[in-house]
Amino acid sequence: MWPRLHSSTCRVAIHSYADDTQLYTSCSVADGLTSASQLLRCISDVADWMASNRLKLNAEKTQFIWLGSPYHNESVCHLPLFVGGTTVSR
Repeated sequence: MWPRLHSSTCRVAIHSYADDTQLYTSCSVADGLTSASQLLRCISDVADWMASNRLKLNAEKTQFIWLGSPYHNESVCHLPLFVGGTTVSR
C-alpha cells in the first residue's frame, strides 16, 4: 500500500520485499546532492508511515550507494547522510 500512495510524491522508484524496501533514482553528477536530499526525505516519509502502522525503520541498517564510474563517483558530493540521527553507511 505504501508504494502506491507515496511513490508519486517522492518521485523515486520503489521495490518492496518481505522485510526490505529499496528506494532509488538516477541523476546526473550535477544533481547528486538534490537526488540524495530527495531520497532522504522519502526515507523520512517511509519512517513516518511505518510508525503510524506500528512498525519501525531500522536506521542502523539503512544504506546509501552511488553507482557510476570511478571518475564520476569522485565528483559527487560526499556529505554525511543521516536518517533519524543515525549516519547512513555507504
